[in-house]
Amino acid sequence: MTLAAFEDSGWYKVNYSIADSYRWGKGQGCRFGLKKYCSSDENSFFCTGKKHGCHYTHKDRGVCHTDSFLSPCRVYKSDKENACVNGFHEHHADRVHLEVYGDQSKCFMSNITSLKAENASELVGRCFEHRCLDIRTLQVKVDHEWYSCPDVGYLEVSVYRGVMLCPDAEILCHDFTNQTATTQLLPTTEQTTVITDYPLHVMTRFDRDIDDINTRSFIIGYRDAVSQITGIRSSRIVNGHITGDSLRFFLLPADNVSDTLMSRDAVVKLEQAVKEQRLRVELGLDTFTAIYIGDADLASEHATVAPLSGAAIACIVVIIVALLVIVNGILLVKLRVINLQKLRDRLLRKPPPTTHVNGNAFKMNGV
Repeated sequence: MTLAAFEDSGWYKVNYSIADSYRWGKGQGCRFGLKKYCSSDENSFFCTGKKHGCHYTHKDRGVCHTDSFLSPCRVYKSDKENACVNGFHEHHADRVHLEVYGDQSKCFMSNITSLKAENASELVGRCFEHRCLDIRTLQVKVDHEWYSCPDVGYLEVSVYRGVMLCPDAEILCHDFTNQTATTQLLPTTEQTTVITDYPLHVMTRFDRDIDDINTRSFIIGYRDAVSQITGIRSSRIVNGHITGDSLRFFLLPADNVSDTLMSRDAVVKLEQAVKEQRLRVELGLDTFTAIYIGDADLASEHATVAPLSGAAIACIVVIIVALLVIVNGILLVKLRVINLQKLRDRLLRKPPPTTHVNGNAFKMNGV
């Protein structure tokens, strides 16, 4: 968000490929932080009461807390004693609830228990090992077995009581996409040619503003549309940022294993899809059609001015007419003042001014 503000000022050029990924409040809209919003349990950024949960990064356990800057909102506050990655605190792990501290551990809201007689309790923050297969595929280890987490849903482990609430996979797996350039080997009759694929900073403009819709849902829909058109993995589209009618993102290089289409070739396919109006994002009953795709850093050269509506033209005409009336009125007033001044001079019949030269008086009109 801060980098986008710098870029929008027109004074800076931002390299989003080396930017840290922000998570706090991302995609939550204008309600984020309002009293009514933060006092409910409908989001993972705030909490209520004094219960134990997970810091929004899911690196640590935390206790629901507030202070003079946050009030009335409350968040899960953590400290070094609650860090899931701290193997030195492994002796604090709750074995009954199958916790594991270590380098690969993250915090998950869970009430899974190994006690068959124990009834399911309230979900609290607990530490479990995790791994990412790609940016959208998160797995968690429960008692030496790996399980795939549903996207923002509940995981049930059949041999135990209770459930685990899986967070958005991107929160824990966004680092999975921090890749460098990859190379693709193309055989020729004479020699092997090495072609290097790099991340591309891409911008897509749509036929109307997309600012007021759910960012996460829109980006997921966009990824699916791109994947269907090009055949590339949707996880290659990262760091999506929406401004007005535009979506900017980075297209990661091909992995040359399951996905071999080079980034620039993928963009060429998408450009053709835009021309044919096939690149569309459908959210519910709404359809958003792409009208431009290209290099985000050169996008300003392709910017177009939307045609004025009839109401806008009418307003401009009214303003121009009003200005003309005002100017005309000012000119008329000035003319009247000048005419009144001349009339007053005639009525008073002021004699022409006299000057003295060498003691003789002369009138300015030469008489």
